Amino acid sequence: MRKILRKCLNLGLVALFLASLMSVATPVLAQTEGDPYIATLWAGKHTLIGTVSVWNNGTHLFVKYKTEGWVMTETHLYVGTTPPAKGSPGRFPYKRDYDPPVTEDTYVIPLGAWVPDTVIYIAAHAVARDGKEETAWAFGPCHSCDLPGRKWGWYFYYIVQDS
Repeated sequence: MRKILRKCLNLGLVALFLASLMSVATPVLAQTEGDPYIATLWAGKHTLIGTVSVWNNGTHLFVKYKTEGWVMTETHLYVGTTPPAKGSPGRFPYKRDYDPPVTEDTYVIPLGAWVPDTVIYIAAHAVARDGKEETAWAFGPCHSCDLPGRKWGWYFYYIVQDS
């Protein structure tokens, strides 16, 4: 009975999330830590475990992973002006291992030549645990795409904001 109730609760949360996506016509982009672009972090495709927040300050891009009830043992991050060619997180240019595991971490990446209105593609992956280990991917609420390849995962885009 518990398994059925848990499955119904998870399906209800997914349905609520999908319904909220339909009400969003245009992405709201932000540039501050207090008002970031927020993507949801999903473990095993169906369990919401946290968020990935993105913002910039004119000189740096910030990508913050945060979980609730789960810990992360690894994160992998792709950031570029073209979508990722493969969904292989181990090959992404930014990666960290955590021992002990963490519930939060922020990547700080220089913007360099990325000026305001530059479209940046982001694929944020984590290895997470809550007793069992799962792979997790960030899903942007307004503009996400499936990663290429046979494995599941998503990438989304962010537009660099004027500071």
